[in-house]
Amino acid sequence: MDLSDAGDPAAEARKLIDADMARTIDLRRDPLSSQWLIRLGPDLWQWYNRGHHIILDGYSMGLIEQRCAELYAHFAQAGPEGRPFSRFTAYLAEEDAYRASPRHEAAKTFWRGALARTAPLPLIRKGEENYALAGYGHDFTLPQSGAGLAALTKATGLGWADLMTALASAYLLTHLPRPDTGTGHAGLAVWLPFMSRMGSVSARIPALVVNILPLAVHTPSDGLFGTFLTETAAGLRALRRHGRYRIEQIAEDSGIRFGSRFFFSPLVNVMPFDRPHFDGCAAERQVLSNGPNDGFNITIRAEHNGSGMQLRIDADPALTPLAEFEAHCRDLPAFLAAALQEKSLSLPLAALLKS
Repeated sequence: MDLSDAGDPAAEARKLIDADMARTIDLRRDPLSSQWLIRLGPDLWQWYNRGHHIILDGYSMGLIEQRCAELYAHFAQAGPEGRPFSRFTAYLAEEDAYRASPRHEAAKTFWRGALARTAPLPLIRKGEENYALAGYGHDFTLPQSGAGLAALTKATGLGWADLMTALASAYLLTHLPRPDTGTGHAGLAVWLPFMSRMGSVSARIPALVVNILPLAVHTPSDGLFGTFLTETAAGLRALRRHGRYRIEQIAEDSGIRFGSRFFFSPLVNVMPFDRPHFDGCAAERQVLSNGPNDGFNITIRAEHNGSGMQLRIDADPALTPLAEFEAHCRDLPAFLAAALQEKSLSLPLAALLKS
């Protein structure tokens, strides 16, 4: 569409986009994706790329961006055409094979034991989520985090994404109230989106492949921050070995009735997706929505190497008072700044939380 003659083309485009995002979609009848190319001026264009979360995950959005950039370069005589996406039926066949394999049974045994060792996971009735209500949101960056991040990843052997997952989990473990379940479990279940695409045909298929799984985090055995990272990393490795086992199947195995689901909060979502590069153009990405969020969420975005890191905190006002949310907006950046130093590994976790 051409909006270049409008009084304020950018404002007019955003008005149309906001209306599209606010519209209730009937999944049985309405298009599940919108793709608009909007002309704002002689050399200024806007691409609106929206897909319903029931068909696309964050990785898929990146796939679509990168594929379009690849084709753009090709038609501008600046690169090869590249490979088209694989078909969704290939993923379904692969998933059927996995479900009939010994790996599936081994994962079932693992998750049965893992859930038995944690406090009962909260549930929510489907349809009771009120995502129309505006939640609290706060975006921030970590000043001068690059050197500290590099030093800590080298010292621990963790990739930056796992390191940031562990840091966010440490904060949540010590800052979120946990009800006394009477079970004696002192840890916290942090929900993590699991990409499920390594070694899979789905690496080239835009679809909702991402899984979501609970990671049990605990106060370190000796109280040290370095020990917390080591013990949390071990939990992450175990989770990944059995990460393809669907959360829907875990719920069914746990006896959760139809119409209910796990309450995915708190959640840490690390999104290591590079921005697309369109040959000969200056391109900027603006994320307008990550999909619905439960409860309390920390989202971390960066390039694949950890550069350009952006963080966001989201919270449901019905569960988190404003004063408490504002405290998180202050305390989380302070904790991360204190933790992203090599000397922090030998410090008590409690000392970092007081920084």
